[in-house]
Amino acid sequence: MKHLKMFLLLCFVLLSTLLLRPQVVHAATAPNILLVYDSLNAGDRKQNNVAAMQRLLTSAGATVRLSSVSNYQRGGLARGDYSGLVTMINWDDVPVANRVFLREQRDFTGPQLHVGGNLTAGEVAKLHAHKQTLYRRQLQGSLPHGSTQLLPYSTAVNVLTDLPAGARTYGTLRIQGASGTYPFAYQYQQAAFLPYFDGQGLSLLAAERLVAQMFASQVRTYRPLLTITGVTPYSNLSLLKQTAAFLDAHGISFAVSAATVTNNTELPEFARYAAALRSVQAAGGVVFVRMPQVGAPGAQSGPLLNANMTTAITALSQKHVFPVGYSLPTYLQLDAVFKRSALSGANTVLQLANPALQAYAQKSDRTQAYKRAYTSVSAASLNRNKSGRPLSARMQSFALPTAVTFKMPDSAKELAGLRRRVADFNFDWENTAALNTKLTVATLVLEHRHGQYYMNGRLQAGNYTPVAKPPVTESLPSRINNFFAIQSTFLWIFFAITITAMVGLLVLGRKVYLQMYRRK
Repeated sequence: MKHLKMFLLLCFVLLSTLLLRPQVVHAATAPNILLVYDSLNAGDRKQNNVAAMQRLLTSAGATVRLSSVSNYQRGGLARGDYSGLVTMINWDDVPVANRVFLREQRDFTGPQLHVGGNLTAGEVAKLHAHKQTLYRRQLQGSLPHGSTQLLPYSTAVNVLTDLPAGARTYGTLRIQGASGTYPFAYQYQQAAFLPYFDGQGLSLLAAERLVAQMFASQVRTYRPLLTITGVTPYSNLSLLKQTAAFLDAHGISFAVSAATVTNNTELPEFARYAAALRSVQAAGGVVFVRMPQVGAPGAQSGPLLNANMTTAITALSQKHVFPVGYSLPTYLQLDAVFKRSALSGANTVLQLANPALQAYAQKSDRTQAYKRAYTSVSAASLNRNKSGRPLSARMQSFALPTAVTFKMPDSAKELAGLRRRVADFNFDWENTAALNTKLTVATLVLEHRHGQYYMNGRLQAGNYTPVAKPPVTESLPSRINNFFAIQSTFLWIFFAITITAMVGLLVLGRKVYLQMYRRK
């Protein structure tokens, strides 16, 4: 009987352990998208269009594999390595000739988006519409909320007609001076088509909608984030404080992209820089730390980069500046060293346009996914329009996290211009208090939750108080040095007086000597 009770008790314990074991929740895997382009067409700067599409896909929460059509690796689409496909045509004059890619593209059953011309027969069949090519036409794009924009003149552009029932469209294209219209952004089941894309203006809004519908885990609208770029320790920090005060007075939350500082953080100049960034935080803004440029490219530069970023973030946090994430040019997401040694510590990033010069430490062809990644568009591109009212004049609906960037003003005149441009925007800007971010460097963990900052789990509240320096106690050697310093000063004064007196006596003696030989 005793053994039976022990057996039942053991069974009860085992059963309880199984039933009460915590359930492990696995995070949803980020979609893996293959972005294929026919040519970068650097002569027309079409490489910027590829970078812009990469930013959109990253903002949709995807990882991106970048490849030219000529370098496409056989079997990737056929094996199911990718959950989606984007084909970009940057050079309409040269049809795609890689038969392996064309065959696997035709047979691919996942979501796929075609951007530009040269639609193949297989793609048209999936779109369930008819392709029409317009030659030497000027097109005007329109979106549902009434914004219009004149698109660049094109020698040839593909459009779709005879749309099937159930097709989803966003915006229209119209030949200038004609009455017929064509869909701007088009989707039917797993296939989508965008005839024109340049990474800004109407084409950006249309592309965001298609990318979100095709590849994002959920489709929603986002308020744009007003962002000031180009903030450095050498900026006019007084103007930065005035900019922050102006935005705060108008109830606008904002972000700044600020340069990292890894050396001389003990100098007063860094303290002034940190004080300006604290004024940004006090005005309701958030700080993104800009990734440094690669000074010594190479796969071995990772530890140095990691040490520099740790130094920079730690120095700022000690001054009560708490970055919410990194800002970086698009190409650095294709750098294996930066991804491994720096970017992996942030769940929120601000993606900026590429500079003219791009230096890689170790180039790769894959990006990584983030909890939130903002794509960027310049305010200037939204504030100008050759036809109709500027896009900034109407409330725009963004389908992906988007930052509208303004350059840091360098003069009172530029500050006045920035104020006018911000006033021109009829946007409902994002409230940064709703941002939930996490940035980890070494053992330092910075979090922003519901408008409050946490460092290693501890709430950081109140005003920053500089650490008082301990009083300097004068030691015996310093007293001796002071004594010799005073003695040296006394000797210098003594010799100066003596030499002056001697010179005076020489001059006087010369006059007396000359008077002795003058004729009376």
